[in-house]
Amino acid sequence: MAEELDDDEEPDILKWQPEVAKDEWEAARQIAQAGHFMRLPGAFEIHEWAILEEFSQSVKSARIRDELLEAIHGTGAFRSFKNAIRRHHIEDSWYAFRTDALRQIAIDWCAENGIAWKDA
Repeated sequence: MAEELDDDEEPDILKWQPEVAKDEWEAARQIAQAGHFMRLPGAFEIHEWAILEEFSQSVKSARIRDELLEAIHGTGAFRSFKNAIRRHHIEDSWYAFRTDALRQIAIDWCAENGIAWKDA
């Protein structure tokens, strides 16, 4: 929206949520005008399903591993996967694995784009 509106136009969001949206709108407008910001990878570039599969393959218990691998196929794969990790009490392991995978994607993206990675 910041790329499409003229400099003197304000988006509708400022009318119905002015206290929250003003700072975000200003930041978006500055980014759109500056032209030197890079678009972060989105859902198309981050293959969440591949992360699910990699986690499933990493589970030591063959029984649980097979259940997870079966869960990620077909309709409702994400829901089935979440139900399975809850049932086996491995949610914390999944979220740690996912965080590490997303962190590595971010590190790789930064390297590909000549941006220095710095841990917080």
